Amino acid sequence: MRRHLFSALFAAIVLGFSASSSYAQIPAKLLQDPQQLLTSLISALQTGRTPELQQYLDDNLFKLVLAQTQGKGLSPQLRDLGPITKIEITGPQSLPDQNVYSANVIHQNGSSQWRLGINKRTSRIDAANFTPLVASAPPPQGPAPQSSPSVPSTADMEAFCKKNPSLCNGPGYGGVTGPNEPRLVEFLFATTRKRQSAATPVSFGAERGRDLTFGAAAVRIPEDHKLGRIELPSSWKLWGVNLVKQEAKEDKHFIVRSVVTLSEDEWGKIIREKNAKTALVFVHGFNTSFQDALYRNAQIVWDLQFPGLSVLFSWASSGESLDYLYDRDSAYNARASFITLLKLLKDKYGIEQVNVLAHSMGNVVVLDALANNSRTSAPVSLGELIMAAPDVDRDQFIELAPEVRKVVRGMTLYASSSDRALTISRTLAGAPRAGDVSADGPLLLPKIETIDVTAVGEELLGLNHNVFAATRALIDDIKILLTTGQRPPNNRLSQIRPYPEPPSTATYWRYAR
Repeated sequence: MRRHLFSALFAAIVLGFSASSSYAQIPAKLLQDPQQLLTSLISALQTGRTPELQQYLDDNLFKLVLAQTQGKGLSPQLRDLGPITKIEITGPQSLPDQNVYSANVIHQNGSSQWRLGINKRTSRIDAANFTPLVASAPPPQGPAPQSSPSVPSTADMEAFCKKNPSLCNGPGYGGVTGPNEPRLVEFLFATTRKRQSAATPVSFGAERGRDLTFGAAAVRIPEDHKLGRIELPSSWKLWGVNLVKQEAKEDKHFIVRSVVTLSEDEWGKIIREKNAKTALVFVHGFNTSFQDALYRNAQIVWDLQFPGLSVLFSWASSGESLDYLYDRDSAYNARASFITLLKLLKDKYGIEQVNVLAHSMGNVVVLDALANNSRTSAPVSLGELIMAAPDVDRDQFIELAPEVRKVVRGMTLYASSSDRALTISRTLAGAPRAGDVSADGPLLLPKIETIDVTAVGEELLGLNHNVFAATRALIDDIKILLTTGQRPPNNRLSQIRPYPEPPSTATYWRYAR
């Protein structure tokens, strides 16, 4: 059976919120028989039996399932897999608030893989995702299918260098690539992720490592690249299920050309040889794999045409929406390593101005780390701190921000009322996030410039979405801010307007529609 994956997600975000419901719990006999519970859940999703779904699912998860299925509660992917013939279920994995089960379900027309989280207090499912696997499919027209580009193994890199020696002999980061490709973005990284295998030192997964690991990467940007996008191979679909991925082509898609791990001394030597005075550290958000982080950092550097040192800080996000709590814990776990990175850049390697761009939950890492470090006898200092749609509790942000403000030259908050990731987080948490724009406007604090970017689109910095930097204006604003520090924002670009409008005194800024 040829296995082709389609990531079909039903709201897998778990926040430890207090669920309330007027509906009955899952019957005790089903709780005692998770195999039968899963069978009943799949049957309800295959036929759109919403009363059963409402009984089984936590209120917030039920609402998100309805949103994903246009209010019908019916999954075409599961429906088309057909009747269940066998279920193999393992678990539970006991977490503080959940019992988590994994399952492989055999259907008449394929199979599906599942993870379920049953809340111990409410006795209802508060997290679930599945991946349908299709048994067979007609081949698409065009080139033979290939898997999507991935981080190459050591053997892959050796084979590439043997075939393309001119690209492996230059002074590129890590000595893997050379200066002969104008569309190659090279950057350094530091990660709290654990290496997946000693045999493949460039491979990093979701597991947390004990030490900070250093390295360098090179990502090729395609000739057809559009500002703000990450072009990856598209998929051929049948009934909404991805069957075959398009062949990856360098002129059309982002390609991870190389990833190498380095000792701290080797890493530092590259910084000294570059002789940069400024650096941009990008801290990714929730639900981001290592490879996704490489793509996004390369896109940001390329679109900004950033001339200084680029460093990706990749904390141990699982890359799965089901693991929101794991990601949040990983973010807090990465705080000390983030400060270590900043001190190396500033104190040991002489970078005069270190700027930080943090997205979503990456702001948890940055804000909490900087606030705590600001209270020490020798705090690290930054240039610009740019916070894109911060997924941080608003009250926590209000508490942390004044401490952070002491150690940065400038703070800019990009907020949005339409960012999809923040909408889900706000719904499940039951509390506004710092990056929201409520009916009363965005969060306003002294000495922090807040810019409402709702007009830009529905998602900032989300992988494979074309919203962030979809206009030249937003990229230009960040570029001018990083290179000149010019303020207020409306002095940088005409598209950014003060609010309220003159002659009133502006309290924040927003992009013109």
